[in-house]
Amino acid sequence: MNEKFNKFLLGILWTTVSTLALCFWLNINFGFNLLSAAHWRHLAYMQASQQPVKTIFYVSLIIGFSFIILGLYVLIRPNLRRIKLIKKHKQKKQPETSQPETPVVTTPSISESARPPIITNNRGSIDYSADIPPAPVVGTTYTHNKPQSERIEITDSTIVQDYPEITQIFQDAGYTIKEPTNIGAFCPALIAIGNNTTLWVGAVEVGTNAVQGIIDAFSAIFRDTLEDIEINTHGFVVNATDADAPKSSDIMLFKTIDDLRDYMQDHRNTPDEDDPDGEGFEAYSNYISTVIKHLGTF
Repeated sequence: MNEKFNKFLLGILWTTVSTLALCFWLNINFGFNLLSAAHWRHLAYMQASQQPVKTIFYVSLIIGFSFIILGLYVLIRPNLRRIKLIKKHKQKKQPETSQPETPVVTTPSISESARPPIITNNRGSIDYSADIPPAPVVGTTYTHNKPQSERIEITDSTIVQDYPEITQIFQDAGYTIKEPTNIGAFCPALIAIGNNTTLWVGAVEVGTNAVQGIIDAFSAIFRDTLEDIEINTHGFVVNATDADAPKSSDIMLFKTIDDLRDYMQDHRNTPDEDDPDGEGFEAYSNYISTVIKHLGTF
């Protein structure tokens, strides 16, 4: 609302200054007062009686009014945003092979350091060399006898996390929850937004670079579709697999969900004084929903 009012005042100031400048030009060159009704009546009389009027006079009027209109457009034009559509890439199905029942997570060797990890199970192997690396482990190859958590589902296409208590923590802190989507091969435990263009992304028992990859995917679309708007992104992992040597130093680490709850009680969603009617937040919420939808097409 304040931004609209500022643009309104700038429009008035621009119109006043440019009109006075045009009046000064017409007065010193043609003796014509732009704000005088008598002068306009005299001009109409000259045109009706077909008395000659200098062509430069009409050119000056056209240029002056065009300059005023153009200036108003530059000052108060709407901030149009464009959403970059992302084409969906189809994955090729691999032939079924006989594999162990338990998931196997393999990190790349030194000679294959440029490739992301590969997750295999009894349904075949999927190479997650897409835009968002899941990277839920650190170190050398090892096998779990069972998933790290009963609420982490590993399928032949995604890693999905379901932690309703984390969702409740952010709802209690005043944030708006967005339904997470599969971004690459990973679906995080939480995506939430708040006032002042705040974005939270969180996960449990994965590497910090998994959450950083999702944030990087968001940031890439923000750069392509936003102008002069900064999104305040925050990422966290509870019980990170690389807690001893985090691959991403920008991701916050919590040992337990209770530690996360204590932190969020001190970092609640704060009101936006510049958006008292919530109009700006509603537009931001719709924008984030659109971004999530397009990221889900990877």
